Amino acid sequence: MSGEERSQLFKSIADAFIQCGQPYGNRLSPHASYVSSSPSSSPESQSAAIDVIALALYSPTLFYFDPLFKLDAVVSAKDHEAFSLLQVFLSSGLPELHSSLESHPAILEKYELD
Repeated sequence: MSGEERSQLFKSIADAFIQCGQPYGNRLSPHASYVSSSPSSSPESQSAAIDVIALALYSPTLFYFDPLFKLDAVVSAKDHEAFSLLQVFLSSGLPELHSSLESHPAILEKYELD
């Protein structure tokens, strides 16, 4: 199986999880697999990386975000507002969270994190 075929397989699995109405926490693994198998520079991969960040932040059972920082596409999204919020959850505290939310007031609603 080629790398592109593998990536498409993960994408299909991730899409199936969404269509089946799986809880957000269950959707993270297939999405992360898709992101890790795609070229980090592709627009699709960058968009999927933002989705992975939002899924991780939404999941009430996920508290360890380090693995996301090993995904090239997630790291390449460093200028995105969702990435800055992820960094707050990784290594900051409540004051930084409030500051980040003041800088990006619509982010919670935009990614259904409220």
